[in-house]
Amino acid sequence: MENIKISKEFILSRLQSLMGLAVTFFLFEHLLTNSQIVLFFDDGSRFIKLVNFYQSIPYLKLVEIIFIAIPFLLHILIGIRYLINTDLNSFPSNGKRAQILSSRNIAFSIQRLSAYIIGIILIFHVVEMRFIKYPIKIANSQFLVRLNPNKDLEKAAKRLDIRLIRKNDLNLIKEFEIENIKLKDNKIFAVANTFGKATLISVYNTFQNPFEIFLYSIFVIACAYHAINGLYTFLLSWGVIFSLKHERFFSILACFIALILTLIGLTSIFGNIFFGVK
Repeated sequence: MENIKISKEFILSRLQSLMGLAVTFFLFEHLLTNSQIVLFFDDGSRFIKLVNFYQSIPYLKLVEIIFIAIPFLLHILIGIRYLINTDLNSFPSNGKRAQILSSRNIAFSIQRLSAYIIGIILIFHVVEMRFIKYPIKIANSQFLVRLNPNKDLEKAAKRLDIRLIRKNDLNLIKEFEIENIKLKDNKIFAVANTFGKATLISVYNTFQNPFEIFLYSIFVIACAYHAINGLYTFLLSWGVIFSLKHERFFSILACFIALILTLIGLTSIFGNIFFGVK
């Protein structure tokens, strides 16, 4: 019997495909969770419950590393390798390379371009929401998060029963034992009794900034396209789609799912502006 040698490229391709599937599931969960802030007009209570539930998961850090961080990292590292070694040939050429205008080749090129957009904004997103604006536990089982002042912040905090602390609120700073945390003149602390509430006021505060509204809108659109086109490619490469009839059906289904995912993501952003906690 002839020995069949599996190439390194095949293994990397399948590994990236599987990791991409895991990342896509996380994207669905992430956007659906965020959309709870505004979908039911209930001051984000469903969002708060979901976030508090996630925080109660045993060994959460380990779960995040295994099921989120590692798939992300592997998908990105293999993707960078493809970005470096792959030419985009669906755009006008100077004659040195072929220009192929098939629908799948155009989709492939947009997939690669969306990867650049996602990579840049993802770094910003992780730094901002996981480090700068991530709620920290303080005295009296409270959670602290830094915010930027805006006109509706006081009203939102009151509805959520969240206390706002400024630099000159020395008694509150002493009460919550946060003297060692530096607060700039143009910043505010929010103190909430649950992690979910602190996260909610942080997300609300983020989407009061026009620059971040624009940035995250681009991010959502790029992620939705990249994830669903990647899912469609996954179905092709793993043999789930095996005929032209299936290909047409799943291409229409993929477009529909990408649109739904985009709308869910944009609802989290723009719905927060018009219908969120105020």
